[in-house]
Amino acid sequence: MKYNFFKSYYFQNENTEISSNLISEQDFYYRFYYEPQLGINVGERNINGKFDTVYYVGGNLKALTNYHNSIFKNINTFQTIEHVSNLTVIVKTYMNDIFLGALIINCNNRFEEERVSLYNEKFELLEYREFLSNENEVVNKQRIFFPSTWNLVEEEI
Repeated sequence: MKYNFFKSYYFQNENTEISSNLISEQDFYYRFYYEPQLGINVGERNINGKFDTVYYVGGNLKALTNYHNSIFKNINTFQTIEHVSNLTVIVKTYMNDIFLGALIINCNNRFEEERVSLYNEKFELLEYREFLSNENEVVNKQRIFFPSTWNLVEEEI
């Protein structure tokens, strides 16, 4: 199986790719491969040598659930990735075929997060984040809105 390695799970392209020679130097990374049984790319997150999250780029939920439960028995949840534009993805989290919540991620031209919206299983907004850049286009702050309390927080990154 041929793996490609990335620093991002939501976009897998030349801007987010990591050379396989540098993997041992990474605290975390994402590896993706084409799964012919599903006809889609499958990804796994590695943190300190352990794979803990599985991603499916597209696919049929029933087929994904069956495949996931047979191959990844020790990982209860999985995420699907849907590219809705060149710089926007919807990431949905499932346990079996039960929807647990979603993220909508909007990125800049460098495929870095600009805005992230977190939703629960009823698709109610839980959190909205904006990442703010300085004059050198380096992200240095984030603004977080919590709709349940109407609280707005700004943090240095």
